[in-house]
Amino acid sequence: MHKSLPARYAFILAMMACLVTGPLVYTQAAAQQVPSAEILSRVASNGQEIGTSFDKMPHYEELRIQAVNIGNIVTGEYYRLSRVFRDRTARAAEKVMEEKSTLPNEAFFSIAAVHRLLQIYRFNITPAVLEQYEFNYIGRERIDELNTFVFDVKPKDKVLARSAGESRYLKGQIWIDDQDLQVVKVSGEILPHTRPDRTPRFETYFKNYDRYWLPAYTTADEDLRMSDGTSRVIIKVRDYGFGKNDQAGTG
Repeated sequence: MHKSLPARYAFILAMMACLVTGPLVYTQAAAQQVPSAEILSRVASNGQEIGTSFDKMPHYEELRIQAVNIGNIVTGEYYRLSRVFRDRTARAAEKVMEEKSTLPNEAFFSIAAVHRLLQIYRFNITPAVLEQYEFNYIGRERIDELNTFVFDVKPKDKVLARSAGESRYLKGQIWIDDQDLQVVKVSGEILPHTRPDRTPRFETYFKNYDRYWLPAYTTADEDLRMSDGTSRVIIKVRDYGFGKNDQAGTG
């Protein structure tokens, strides 16, 4: 098990720097030498445990969505800060501490839509997810102190074909730590992405909490078609405070 890195943002910045060169892609022969099926099976087993533990951990979620014009002026913003916890009956509960929006009415994000968005941002591999997606091993990449396996990920055609209208899926890449066999980074887009449900491509970075790698920060930044024309849409999500006594940060 890796020790927690000295600073969340040192880890994040190192990951972002790696995007300049991209993952180190091996030859097809080298890729075949990696037991990807065994890796994914163990990752899914760990992911099942992580998902169960994550659902029980009190934490804060902060979501900010901004529309920015050509002059880098914010023309509209959606902001939501909430605390997720277990109530006295051990059922999942959420307390919305602040929610406001100056985005166009048609761009309003319901709680259900927000939850679907966050679920993909913190993409977690479980046995059920293995059945829904195609995983293609493409190589290794060293990220800061971590050696990782890199996989292309996309939903199976049959899953997209029969999915409900509100279902959302990941198409992109994942980075798996080769020691803990847990997801430490996710990058890609959300499918389906027809308007008005189009969202920017995103990247999520994970932080080590003792036994688990849990989502720490998501960022997305892309030009999208809005009601008032093409705008730069910026999304930032923070998951933090995994513990009863942790307090929410700011900004």
